[in-house]
Amino acid sequence: MQPLVFLLRRRAVDLVAVSAAAALRDALGLRERLRALRRDDGYSLENLTEGSQEEWLRACVHRASWFNPNTHRHALFAAAPGAHAATLQGETWPKPWLGRLLASDRPELAKPGSCDDLDAWLSLPREQDCFRVSLVAFDSEEPLRPLPRGHWPGHEGQVLAFQLWTLSLAAPNADAAYDLALEVSLAHSRDRGLLIHPHRERWALAAPVAALQED
Repeated sequence: MQPLVFLLRRRAVDLVAVSAAAALRDALGLRERLRALRRDDGYSLENLTEGSQEEWLRACVHRASWFNPNTHRHALFAAAPGAHAATLQGETWPKPWLGRLLASDRPELAKPGSCDDLDAWLSLPREQDCFRVSLVAFDSEEPLRPLPRGHWPGHEGQVLAFQLWTLSLAAPNADAAYDLALEVSLAHSRDRGLLIHPHRERWALAAPVAALQED
C-alpha cells in the first residue's frame, strides 16, 4: 500500500507558532514579509504491507499518544514512496512528497475547493505575491522506528515522527520564498534561523513551493 501521512492540527491557538512568528518578525527581521506561520505534528507511515487505508486511519485515530479529539483535528494524506529509504541513506526526499488528502475530521475538507489539498488543510490567507513553503523537521539521530505496541492493521511498518512548519511569505517569486524560508528556519546562531535545529534535526521539503494567489 502507498505510504500514508497522519497530520494533526491544534484546535486552540498554537502558542508555540504564535511566539515563533513574533520572533521571526521582530528578532529576525521578517516584519510584514511573514504573512502566517503554521505548525503541525505528523507521522509518516511506510512499508505497510497489510490492511486498508481506512483501517490505518482508524488505528492512528485510536492511538491515544498521537491523537486527542478534544485538542486536535486530523487529516490523512497520501505520500510518495521512498522518503524513509532516503532518510536512511542521507538523500533528498521524493519531490513532491506529500500527496492528496485522503480523509479528515474537518467536514469542510470534504467539499471540493479551488486550492490544493495542503492549502485547504493549512487554511492560509490568500494574498497576491505570497508563497507557501512547507518544511518537515525530524529527529536526526533516530528518525525511523518500528510501529509502537498496539492494535495495527499489519505487523510491519515504519514510523517517522515530524513537525511540519509552513511559512506564508511575501516574495517576488517561488525561488526567493524558498531561500528566505531556509534562511529564517534553519537555526545557525541567535540571530540566524529559529524553527529547525540542524544539530539535532534534519529537514525536507514537504511539497512544492506554491503561490497563494487571491481567489
